[in-house]
Amino acid sequence: MRSIKKKRFLNIIVAMLVVAGLFSNGIEVQAKSYPDVPSDSWFAYYVDYVSNKGLLTGDANGNFNPYNEFTRGEVATAFYRLEGSPNIKYAALFPDVPDGVFYSKAIVWCYYNGIITGYENGKFGPNDSVTREQYVTMLYRYAKHK
Repeated sequence: MRSIKKKRFLNIIVAMLVVAGLFSNGIEVQAKSYPDVPSDSWFAYYVDYVSNKGLLTGDANGNFNPYNEFTRGEVATAFYRLEGSPNIKYAALFPDVPDGVFYSKAIVWCYYNGIITGYENGKFGPNDSVTREQYVTMLYRYAKHK
């Protein structure tokens, strides 16, 4: 199971690196080390890269959580940050996306730009894990947006 999570993590990080490289707008932030990312780990360079670009950050405890799956809210946030976190007003588009959460404006921005949509039941599912199908669709839509 851990091997599957490692592969999933690598696939998502590599995809974000490709997107960041293709469409980077020069976002740079101070490098951050994470206690759960050993400096000699195979993925430390990639974590540093996306962290330095400000695309992905750690949790409230200062951990990166490299073996966790991405959620739809986190992916929306990464795309939003890749665009420089444009100023956007929150809109109550989905009943499960309240104002004031780290992903709130990112989800609204992604929705308005046609990158990520909600489910047929009207919800967004910000804490749902992203499937490969969803992620490929999001990457395609982001590339089309650019």
